[in-house]
Amino acid sequence: MSITAADPADSGVNNPQTKRAAEQVFLKRVTLFYGNAGGNVAVAMITAVIASFIMIDAGVSILAIFIWLSLLVLFIALVLLVEVRFEAAVLTIDNANWWLKLRMISGGLVSLMYGLLVFFYPDQVLSHHVMYVVMLLIALVALCATGFAVMPVYTYLVSAVTMLPMLLFLMLNVSVFNLGLAFTMIVIWGVLINKARLVSITAIQALESNEKLTREIEDHKQTRKQLKHMVNHDHLTGLPNRKYLLDQLRERLQEKQQHGVSFALLYLDLDGFKNINDERGHAMGDWLLKAVAGRLRAALPEQHMLARMGGDEFIILVSMDTEDQHNMDLKPLIKAIRKPFEEPLPLPDGHPALIGISVGAVHASDLHRSARAIIQAADQAMYADKNRKRNELP
Repeated sequence: MSITAADPADSGVNNPQTKRAAEQVFLKRVTLFYGNAGGNVAVAMITAVIASFIMIDAGVSILAIFIWLSLLVLFIALVLLVEVRFEAAVLTIDNANWWLKLRMISGGLVSLMYGLLVFFYPDQVLSHHVMYVVMLLIALVALCATGFAVMPVYTYLVSAVTMLPMLLFLMLNVSVFNLGLAFTMIVIWGVLINKARLVSITAIQALESNEKLTREIEDHKQTRKQLKHMVNHDHLTGLPNRKYLLDQLRERLQEKQQHGVSFALLYLDLDGFKNINDERGHAMGDWLLKAVAGRLRAALPEQHMLARMGGDEFIILVSMDTEDQHNMDLKPLIKAIRKPFEEPLPLPDGHPALIGISVGAVHASDLHRSARAIIQAADQAMYADKNRKRNELP
């Protein structure tokens, strides 16, 4: 069993999302548990100064005070070192428990020194000196209960190593006053532990609610992203669809009008696709369209955009560098597009499919006032290419 009693690995959670959320909350709890090095050291040192004055007033020897202070400072330095090393480390779910145990042990040693403080007293000690130490220990436990609400087990540890030695001292030095003080300590201790438990429940629930809200926001963003992708992309090939293409063309035409940055359009139509789709069925036709889209993507430079218009028609939005503009020769690009289809495509049923591509190329000009106008011009150029190839057949 984990020392934290909250390690997600021991929670028995099987749902991956729930387990991941529990892990994130646990990591936040560990992170919040740390990060108080300056405040922790300041409180510990101030308490040590107060305790030293109490010991001097109680008649404790300088040597005993020196030994107690030396050990306390050593353990405080250990806490500080652990905190500093934690800041430089990368916290993961695999090492979180180790870091937590290290911090609890070092902090527990500091608390133990306060718990053992009364054992440095001489045999004859006045009651008010004992009461001062009890008040000091109760203050420490109270601070711990509120300061480490995200890790209640640490509060339980600190209260145990401070209060139990003190109770032992009171039991060994029986008197009416000490018995009354011990009873008072137990009552206050119980109240503080219960308060610490309630505060911890609230703090941890707040972390869990925050993590849940964060996860819901991320899920919402992811859903919106997926919906946007679905609206702008063809579900079969994954390519940008007609809507997305029209939006891009409008932006490019506006950019051309404002900044003179031109572009070109290639309208592609598959030759021979209709026969395969009719003879071998729509499932084979869909497979062929995806295969064609994959080959076109592989043949196309990254700066150009490939979109599916619908059916067996595709459009390539050709981006141009400033120096290209209207002088860009599209023939090498068209040749590169047609090259992957010089050999037949092997269909899943083992039969070859010979697919050709008719291409209509248009450079954007001032005559193209709208996205639909330049698409229509490219479409006409594509049909001219198709008719030319038909006329060339013997």
